[in-house]
Amino acid sequence: MMRVFTLLISATVLAACSNAPQELPQATITVTENAIEMVGETSASSVEQLLEISNANPQIKTFRVTSNGGDPMSAMQWGYHLYRNQFTIEVMDYCLNSCANYYFTAAHKRVLNNDAVVAWSGGAQNESWVQNWSFYIFPGFRNVVQHYLDAFLRRETRFFNRINVDQDITEFGFDESVGCMNEGDFDGFYYSVADLLILGVSKTSRKNVSWDNTFNHYPSNYCQVELDPVQMLR
Repeated sequence: MMRVFTLLISATVLAACSNAPQELPQATITVTENAIEMVGETSASSVEQLLEISNANPQIKTFRVTSNGGDPMSAMQWGYHLYRNQFTIEVMDYCLNSCANYYFTAAHKRVLNNDAVVAWSGGAQNESWVQNWSFYIFPGFRNVVQHYLDAFLRRETRFFNRINVDQDITEFGFDESVGCMNEGDFDGFYYSVADLLILGVSKTSRKNVSWDNTFNHYPSNYCQVELDPVQMLR
């Protein structure tokens, strides 16, 4: 079975090399005010650049970001770095999809600008989310990716175990009991500061407001998940 699996991967990689991969718009990465700043979607090349800058400037412990997501595998790599080096993440405008899944959760401290939005919309446990981002894993071969969902899920599970955050943070919006995504046409979901603590995400604030108003500015196209602590303990 392992030999067949290896051959399938080899065949996929060879086939992918013969096709032009789907490219992401290049993220803009700068160093300003003693922080690393990224605007744009995550890709393997952007994470390589982030790591190079961070390793060359170990005194910098702040990561400012505006991102709609991007390559989940590469995002986990940078998320590990944020976690190991106890970075503060500052969300300038928005942090969605892979950014919320693997950057916001992994940081040591989290700060939102006045109008910034952090929202989740699924992860490796959600097949529709994986299909949306599958071309980053095997460019041009969405139909092949289905065979490797288990590998992606295992990697994400290890990631959340490592950073001590509940992996279901990416999924509760779709939960039959506490979810809200099925109640309307929403772009994503979010949590209160108290519920983030339950999930393992601490030290979350928004500039110039009290902790209980951290997320009260969200537009109506995002819905709030309200966890049931009693149900979660069962």
